[in-house]
Amino acid sequence: MVMGTRVLITGASGLAGKYLMHCAPEQYNVCGTWYSHAQPFGYKMDLSKQDSIDTVFDKFQPQIVIHCAAIGSVDYCEKHFDEAIDINARGVRRVLQASECYDAKVVFLSSNAVFAGTKPPYNEEDIRLPVNVYGRVKSYAEDFVSIYSGKWLIVRPIFLYGIPRLEGRGNWATRVMDALSNGHTLYIVDDTVTQPTYAEDLARIIWALVPKETGIYHVAAEGVMSLYDFAMAIADEYTTTTVNITNRLLPSKSTASMFKDLAARPQDTTYDLTKLRKFMERVKQPMPCCVAEGVQRMCNEL
Repeated sequence: MVMGTRVLITGASGLAGKYLMHCAPEQYNVCGTWYSHAQPFGYKMDLSKQDSIDTVFDKFQPQIVIHCAAIGSVDYCEKHFDEAIDINARGVRRVLQASECYDAKVVFLSSNAVFAGTKPPYNEEDIRLPVNVYGRVKSYAEDFVSIYSGKWLIVRPIFLYGIPRLEGRGNWATRVMDALSNGHTLYIVDDTVTQPTYAEDLARIIWALVPKETGIYHVAAEGVMSLYDFAMAIADEYTTTTVNITNRLLPSKSTASMFKDLAARPQDTTYDLTKLRKFMERVKQPMPCCVAEGVQRMCNEL
């Protein structure tokens, strides 16, 4: 029988969930859940059904729950409000209800999308003012977590990239890599800035936070760049470390106004990382890596 603190990772088939499973310290007995993409581990769990959640919790009896599962597409949420609020907000409330039965600590992955993007850099206590459905629903979910009777931790990552599981949802890094490999052109905005964060670093930091930390933490790499500059950094690094690139077409510069059919995006939700930096110094761990190092690590996974 496997011993150790039992940790349930919901959405383990997603990007953050994949790296959390991969980076789990040995002292934890980790189990993952999935829904639309079947995996050879853990349990299928439907966030829209309390009995599905309760069944998983009754089987595993978690002591810590890291809740990553969500509808991750901002544009899908904008077009499917009812489903977005049921999965990304009420689903969180259902997980909290199940967690309460086991007095489990809950770690909730939120988002930079809870901010308007007009007054950066944002610290953990700044006023939330989301500009799209995805951000509003994440904000509702944070409210549910903040009144949970047990211990809780909200982690707000920003602009994650990495290698997803097979059939998993892509991210901007993999889209740029795919476009370069296939000779396609991508149009990418240069008037929106962010802090690209390698998902493996997020996972490492969450595991460092889990034992004792509560409240809210912003997690991001320290480098600030436009989405276009991020894409160019990916292109530069990828084409120097991969030998089979043909018909190389670099990303093309555009502005957010060109994509009127998509959900509104905040222009600058970059973070004040003072709180995270102090924590990382205390536990003697490095901050998330720069994009060049992150892409090298991604390429090593291919």
